[in-house]
Amino acid sequence: MLIDAVNAERLIKRLRMYVLRSKVAIEVDDSRRAVGILGPVPEALEGVPVFALSEGREEVRALLALPQGRAIAIVPADMPVSADDRAFRAASAAAGEVWISGAASEAFVPQAANLELTGGVSFTKGCYTGQEVVSRVEHIGRVSRRAALAVGEAPCDPAPMTEVLDDRGNPAGVVICAGAAGSKAAALVQLSAETALQAGKAPLSLSIAGVRFETRPLPYGYDRSAQAA
Repeated sequence: MLIDAVNAERLIKRLRMYVLRSKVAIEVDDSRRAVGILGPVPEALEGVPVFALSEGREEVRALLALPQGRAIAIVPADMPVSADDRAFRAASAAAGEVWISGAASEAFVPQAANLELTGGVSFTKGCYTGQEVVSRVEHIGRVSRRAALAVGEAPCDPAPMTEVLDDRGNPAGVVICAGAAGSKAAALVQLSAETALQAGKAPLSLSIAGVRFETRPLPYGYDRSAQAA
């Protein structure tokens, strides 16, 4: 399982509560680490597990001056690998891929962070914690809040749950995850579903930590049934 290191101990403690009669050990693997790769995979990583990831729209990638290609490599803990974590998080945001960490942990139902649109939750796997709420939202078919993509005019790196303001200075939502690339930043922000839908059609002006952001289209839509078709 690949997760943000900040969440590791908390998640392990939670998962161990559900180990009953099985011989299962859940622990941090200190012998290896996950490294985010942007652009071509370096030859030095030949032979290690590398998982290719989706990318955002070409125009958004160009706006952030990000190279083509995004992947995660699982390398030995002592292997020297050059990586720009902030740029990788910006590229992940541009791809609409939510990473939940820190203060954002347990703050949202999956659909409010687009996780059912990116393979982050299954509705057929059986029982899981919180399934009643998650399933109810799925079958009602309405979500009150959604994640939208915003690009900032400065290389700021707002923390999860940082307040997002609209163009009038009123609270509009919160940051889910973000990163900085070059002279700009990219963030997935949680807005009302109506505002998020508008943001995908026309740019909206937002402010995060005093920096101006403008919404950009995600590489996917909010209608999961249309995507499946």
